[in-house]
Amino acid sequence: MARALVLNATDQPLAVVPARRAVVLVLKEKAEMLASVDHVIPRSRGGTHTWDNVVAACRRCNSKKENRLHTEVGFRLARLPFAPSDTFRLALGRPEPEWEPYLA
Repeated sequence: MARALVLNATDQPLAVVPARRAVVLVLKEKAEMLASVDHVIPRSRGGTHTWDNVVAACRRCNSKKENRLHTEVGFRLARLPFAPSDTFRLALGRPEPEWEPYLA
C-alpha cells in the first residue's frame, strides 16, 4: 500500500501513514496536500474536495492551471476521476522523492 508523509505545522516530519489514512485526513480537512493533486473544478469556483473532482497533477501543471478549468489552459484529463472501490490497491515503495526535503 502507498504511504504519505505527515508533517507538522512547521513542515517537520511526524509520521508515515497509509495512503488511505492520508486521504481520510485530507477529506476531513484535518490535513492538506502539499504535492501532486489538483481539483478539476477549482474550489474557488465552487468545486468540491471529493474523489470525483480530484486528480493527480505535477506541481508545474498545477501551478499553470491555478484556479482555471483544465480546458481553459489546454489540458485534458487522461481519465475521469472516480471514487476507488473497497479493493483499491496502491504499490509499496521507498520514500517518495517529494519527501526528501522534509527528511533531510
